[in-house]
Amino acid sequence: MFQKIKALGFNGVSFYVDWALLEGKPGVYRADGVFSLEPFYEAAQKAGIYLIARPGPYINAEVSGGGYPGWIQRINGTLRTRAEDYLKATDNYVANIGKSIAGAQITNGGPIILVQPENEYTAATSNVQPFPDAVYMQYVEDQLRATGIVVPLINNDAAPAGHNAPGQPAAVDIYGHDGYPVGFDCANPTVWRDGALPTNWRDLHLRQSPTTPYSVLEFQGGSYDPWGGPGCK
Repeated sequence: MFQKIKALGFNGVSFYVDWALLEGKPGVYRADGVFSLEPFYEAAQKAGIYLIARPGPYINAEVSGGGYPGWIQRINGTLRTRAEDYLKATDNYVANIGKSIAGAQITNGGPIILVQPENEYTAATSNVQPFPDAVYMQYVEDQLRATGIVVPLINNDAAPAGHNAPGQPAAVDIYGHDGYPVGFDCANPTVWRDGALPTNWRDLHLRQSPTTPYSVLEFQGGSYDPWGGPGCK
């Protein structure tokens, strides 16, 4: 797969890690056998592909339940907040996956060049205040740094709003955002919305994060298709 990606002219791949697969029971982290990430790192290294690690702990719609293990429902605190029991619940997973990622950093001769804490956190909710919560986001960033991760942290702001850019609370090293300008209307796959393609992202970048490279972590490549949907790709 990496060789095919390289043949298409790409030099990097981003990857998520599903917490639910690695800590199915609280406090029991397993990354052996088919769950081992080391062969994945080695294959990328052999192909000459850089990696962007996206370990969450929440990874959004990329997987069922956002990558949360089922047992997380048994805690009282609101997920993706500074609730003490929620933060504590993430500690074992992040300590272990962070150690794995740290060992495969480019500074250690591996292929990982960037790490993304959380995932589109700035679209999480508006029902919890304060939101976005810099205390929560900083906790996630500090968790990763404590495992030995030294490569730059990069975020994927749900929209180009400047959250967590250098100079802002809970700043990452490189500000990035997502972009889905044609929306998610799979029911009408032949319809492209008029005026939907933004033309101001460069101007926003120069205002929000002029000291970092311009980064779009996710850009429209299609959309999900619900059960019974039209088969839109």
